[in-house]
Amino acid sequence: MPGHIRKILVDNLGLEEQELHRVKGHLGLNALVKFSEIERSDLKFQTFSPRLLSANKGRKEQRNVFAMIRDRDILLHHPYDSFVPVVEFLRQAAHDPHVLAIKQ
Repeated sequence: MPGHIRKILVDNLGLEEQELHRVKGHLGLNALVKFSEIERSDLKFQTFSPRLLSANKGRKEQRNVFAMIRDRDILLHHPYDSFVPVVEFLRQAAHDPHVLAIKQ
């Protein structure tokens, strides 16, 4: 690790130089899990909730996905959009007597 990076770590983490341990080779990324255990909510991402289709927002029951597709095209952008409509589409297709096969 370059000396200027070590200095940034020591300064920003409030360490003494002797508290910084040098490791030959790469540091395993699994060691970084310890950082997530630090109680600093200002350093953590906010919980992300994917958005629901606007036709289903605030509804207790899901609208028929086939009817939604008849109304307009639907584009889902994962992980930003919820995967619920895909599961609901498959569930409805599995129960629809006109559907002969589901292929993915």
